[in-house]
Amino acid sequence: MYQKAPTNAAYVSTYAYSLHLQKKDAEALKVIEQLKPQVLQNPSIAGYYGLILKATGNGAKAKTCLELAFQSPVAARGEKAL
Repeated sequence: MYQKAPTNAAYVSTYAYSLHLQKKDAEALKVIEQLKPQVLQNPSIAGYYGLILKATGNGAKAKTCLELAFQSPVAARGEKAL
């Protein structure tokens, strides 16, 4: 899907996460950073971006992204369930 729609943020982030799981973190970072900065701030994308940033040694930036991800309505519902 990523190859057919390389500007679709959902496809890009999922593909990048797949690369991360395959230990291809540098490639994952290149893929996800093709998205516009405002898209990377979307909580559903920021979570993937944060994980990849952390894996590539950018902990400070990763923290900011992961904090954004935890602000999403889905994450908020999960916290209440705990």
